[in-house]
Amino acid sequence: MHAKSGKRLAGASCLALWLLMFGATHSLGAAAYRYQDLGTLTASYFSWAGGINDHGQVVGYSGTKCADGNYEPHAVLAAAGGPMEDLGTLAGGMSIADGYISGANGLNSSGQVVGWSAATLPDGTFVQHAIIKTATGAMQDLGTLGGSTAGATAINDSGQVVGWASTILPGGAPEQHAFLWTAAAGMQDLGTLGGGTSGANGINHSSQVVGWSLAAGGVQHAFVWTTAAGMGDLNNLVINPPPGDFLSDARAINTRGQIAGNTNKGRAFLLTPISTMPPIMELLLID
Repeated sequence: MHAKSGKRLAGASCLALWLLMFGATHSLGAAAYRYQDLGTLTASYFSWAGGINDHGQVVGYSGTKCADGNYEPHAVLAAAGGPMEDLGTLAGGMSIADGYISGANGLNSSGQVVGWSAATLPDGTFVQHAIIKTATGAMQDLGTLGGSTAGATAINDSGQVVGWASTILPGGAPEQHAFLWTAAAGMQDLGTLGGGTSGANGINHSSQVVGWSLAAGGVQHAFVWTTAAGMGDLNNLVINPPPGDFLSDARAINTRGQIAGNTNKGRAFLLTPISTMPPIMELLLID
């Protein structure tokens, strides 16, 4: 082989290697994103996003101008290339001088939106109810668990809704409990881990619910709830947990049963099921 031919082959090999490395680096690197401002409701100055579905529809809230010139939040639905839609509020017996307020936290692939709507009653009592709204229907009041406040946080594609709601115990003391709502059964109290307070943040297509609850001693623990087993304390179901009694909060669960959340150790976590009898979880802490 001539020296010049060898140099050309060596150069070509280096170029091919460089292209291979660049291509691998590019394909494995972070995706590029295009920013788009979803805007606000007419004459408003603020908006906030709470959830997105697979169709790119976004829900949240934006300010709407009241008769006195102030702005109050209304639940909204927005999408790329379209105007922001005001989803309105609950009416019923709730009344305040400037109108009602509302916000949306989640939606599913069918466009069903969940969140909350609130008002201050004439006697000064603050009332907030969980709500659901379909793409073509009116806003529906999901109520509470007997108290005066509630909020829906997530909905799956079957239309099952989770969130938190206040309840009144037999002795008259109020508590906040996680709930699961279905069109057939209404709002179901999911209970707590023994500490008196809980809230649900996410639900998957298998009706598995995740959130947080105060455990005995008042320490906040993440939980997973299933129809078969009820509420399970994730702090006690984890292999090799962080040292000490740590605070945790489960934020979301996917179709594989993997759970994402946070701890007071300043770390995000991913829980992956490694057995279902009993439901043991493997913990991966994320920097």
